[in-house]
Amino acid sequence: MPGHWRSDTWPPAGASTLLLPLDGRPPYAVRADVGVAAWNSCAGHLPWGQPTDQRYDDAAALTWDWPAGDIELAGYGVVRLQLSVDVPVSGVAVRLCDVHPDGTSTLVTRGWLALSRRGGLSEFEPTTPGGQYDVAIDLEACAHLFSPGHAVRLALAGADFPNTVVPPGPSTLTVHSGELELPTVTRSTFPAQSFTPGAERSGENADGVVWRIERNVLAGITACVVDHGSSYETPYGHCTEHYDGRATVDLATHDQTATATASYTVRFADPPIEVRTEATLDFRATAEFFDIDISLTARENEAEVGRRDWQRRYPRDGA
Repeated sequence: MPGHWRSDTWPPAGASTLLLPLDGRPPYAVRADVGVAAWNSCAGHLPWGQPTDQRYDDAAALTWDWPAGDIELAGYGVVRLQLSVDVPVSGVAVRLCDVHPDGTSTLVTRGWLALSRRGGLSEFEPTTPGGQYDVAIDLEACAHLFSPGHAVRLALAGADFPNTVVPPGPSTLTVHSGELELPTVTRSTFPAQSFTPGAERSGENADGVVWRIERNVLAGITACVVDHGSSYETPYGHCTEHYDGRATVDLATHDQTATATASYTVRFADPPIEVRTEATLDFRATAEFFDIDISLTARENEAEVGRRDWQRRYPRDGA
């Protein structure tokens, strides 16, 4: 893609800060599965993808909207809040979104703060129910151009599942006031790039790839599921890889699980030997503990030649 060199210093000339006020909102009951609209983003192609339309998560969050005008961002934003919460351990997840005229909400950047670690990870500071706290939440670095007719949206929730561990139990957040601090730069004097519209659906072959969100309405459990693998020739034989994972959260208790399996198989042609390793993970988070079971098995021609198992229990300690 053709581009233009804008600056060789940071911050660039013309950089400034845009402050957008946040008015107070009624108490917000935290929903534990907010975050699923942006959880499988890694690369730009399968088995991963990019964050999807944020409208579902936006609907389950507190939101503030402003007309975008011609805002161009570059750098780190900050969300400053005065808030209170009714439990000692909780968190705040914020997302900055670009809302299109048709209502589509595109993720621009986000941030997370564990309120009981608001002064740093080394110190546990439980919040006092009803007390008011001034906190700052850093947003990830971004560069983004908002188009005329679009809107800037800040969405605030108390969970970012499954990207971060959900706080240990239900909670209610109250935002009293705040401001959104955005790093802006002067619009480029170069002509805007012209892009060919993208296809309605990806042309990649999705056979064998699972990227799924499940909502068990009766049980009140949301799950995120992945499954993918590949098989390919090598100079001396053949390789097969397979990965699957499942993360769940209970909307009533906030209990969570994460299970995963990863296997790697190499088949040598001469002499004919098959070597396989498989690792499994079983993670459980309750209000009190993180429990983790990991196993690793090695096989040669289906005969087990080695195995290691690990079991750990960690107190949540305000996490």
